[in-house]
Amino acid sequence: MAHPTRLRLLELLFAEGPLTASQCAEHVGESPASCSFHLRQLAKYGYVEEAGGGRGRERPWKVVLESTELRESELTGEASLAAEELMQVLGARQAELHERYWRTRRRHPKAWQDAAIEMNIVAFATVAELAEFKQRIKALALEFADRHAAPGDRPPGAQPVALTVQGYPMRVPDEPQPTAPMSPPPPVTAAAQVSGEAGVPSAGSPEIRGGAGPANEAGT
Repeated sequence: MAHPTRLRLLELLFAEGPLTASQCAEHVGESPASCSFHLRQLAKYGYVEEAGGGRGRERPWKVVLESTELRESELTGEASLAAEELMQVLGARQAELHERYWRTRRRHPKAWQDAAIEMNIVAFATVAELAEFKQRIKALALEFADRHAAPGDRPPGAQPVALTVQGYPMRVPDEPQPTAPMSPPPPVTAAAQVSGEAGVPSAGSPEIRGGAGPANEAGT
């Protein structure tokens, strides 16, 4: 699974499938033979399967798994190493997709630019609160999970959308921490509030960016 081409094939089948190896090759920049090989490897581990119809490289493939969750903390040995490699590949692909959108965002209609969101915030939470947050976000995202397999359930105008959520401790265990308490943020004045709304985060506020650029208001 930890192979960039296989990851791109899965993305493609989620967004556009079912597709044949030849059709996949047109999108991912690989040869039909290479795509056919990687599709068979994905099928071997239960990620995709033949959709029926066609012959040879013209057989269409479809996604089987709607989602998968790796509990790296429960893995050991080679499985742990494989999971780490997969997470690195996933992280690199997510960064690539984000950079591509940000570079081409102005080519999208204004409504899509305004709907897009990027949020960066430092929050204080307990492990239980973070675990609960994860389950709430996961439940919300899974409301969209069935649409790739049932195009008829997609509302008019629906497009593939990358939803990436990250939440993790910022401090490294066993490393020295600042002994002095952090200074409280200065009072938020009316001028600071205006600056925050203009896309320049006011003191203590999250950075929310999206749409046509940092100057858009929060939620874009």
